[in-house]
Amino acid sequence: MCHIVKALANVSWDIWKHATDVAYKAVSSLEGAGVFAVELFLTGDGQAVFLLLSLRLLKMLLNEVAPRPHNSGHHTIESWYTSQFEQHLQAVVGLPLGEPSMKTPAAVMYTILEMRKQQKMGHVTIVGPSMGDVEERLKSILKEEGSDCQAAGMVAALTPLPVIGVPMPRGVPVATVAINNAANAGLFAVRMMGIHDADLLARMSQYQEDTRNDVLRKAEKLEKDGWESYLNP
Repeated sequence: MCHIVKALANVSWDIWKHATDVAYKAVSSLEGAGVFAVELFLTGDGQAVFLLLSLRLLKMLLNEVAPRPHNSGHHTIESWYTSQFEQHLQAVVGLPLGEPSMKTPAAVMYTILEMRKQQKMGHVTIVGPSMGDVEERLKSILKEEGSDCQAAGMVAALTPLPVIGVPMPRGVPVATVAINNAANAGLFAVRMMGIHDADLLARMSQYQEDTRNDVLRKAEKLEKDGWESYLNP
């Protein structure tokens, strides 16, 4: 499930041009009319193979071509002159296509409801004059956990801003941290203060990056030495 979409993507011109070319070639090889969503994966090392196009040494993987409006494109309702839904209908019935460009310089879409039976997924779109302004407007993220107690933690791992979990009944909101875990309470306080303090926000981002690197080092050691050596150094 797609949690976060940033438009436009913060990638280099070369990557943007390459992704556009691949998407065009993929859709051109298919029949039909309407919106086609092309999903690409950008690899960390830049060494990958397009499975469909059989090209080597490229920087992304072609994962999916969906012949329909896509959940990653819901932000077009607010951020484009013509939403993906309007564009799809106009193409299918043979009407002239609408303007295929953004009417706002930056937009971020957050999915706020998980997938459940007989329930539509919800999302919120924030638009602004720049990506920095959009992220500033996000200041505090409210994540409904529902039955998934890990959902808020997943979002919190992706942003230095505060993420508030709400597992309690109406009228009893709480910011959830682990029992006997003062470190998490302190980290959450830093995130709250970081809303208005750029230095604290930068330090929190660095802490997240350091934590990520520490996890990767542990994973590498576990894979190299095995679990017995890892538990008994």
